Amino acid sequence: VTYGIEKKDERVKYLWDDLDNSNSITLNAYLPLWDGGQRKKNIQAEQLSLAQDELRIREEKQDIEKGIINAYRDLQEYSQRLVNLTQSVELSNKLTTGTIAKYENQEIALENLLQIITRSRDTQAKFLDVYIDYRRSMLDLMEDTYYDFDNDVSLLDKFE
Repeated sequence: VTYGIEKKDERVKYLWDDLDNSNSITLNAYLPLWDGGQRKKNIQAEQLSLAQDELRIREEKQDIEKGIINAYRDLQEYSQRLVNLTQSVELSNKLTTGTIAKYENQEIALENLLQIITRSRDTQAKFLDVYIDYRRSMLDLMEDTYYDFDNDVSLLDKFE
């Protein structure tokens, strides 16, 4: 773009003499008629880049879905194990109480009592381990879904 002064008279001999101020703009544009296929290659490269981005997004969504599904399955598994171990702990406590009564009546030896108490303690330790795993899987699911299932509220709403 240029801006300047020019001669209003079209005759060539007066072109350099007696100039008049005029406001004019000259616009020159260059349009390539042939670019050697560069534009087409650039478009193809951008299309490939866009396709890769879409593929990454799709894979990320699938990974998130798989993570949520796995966390939910783990939660179900630990929940079922907790139910089973709760029953085992109750039976173990009843057996221990009965065994202590038998020992007090001198119906069994001290070694048998200690074995029952050790098994009961092991059952309770397994219960605690499974409970900790259950809580961890609950936290994993909470992290993946941004939802607090204990309080039945979205974590985004909870921390606003």
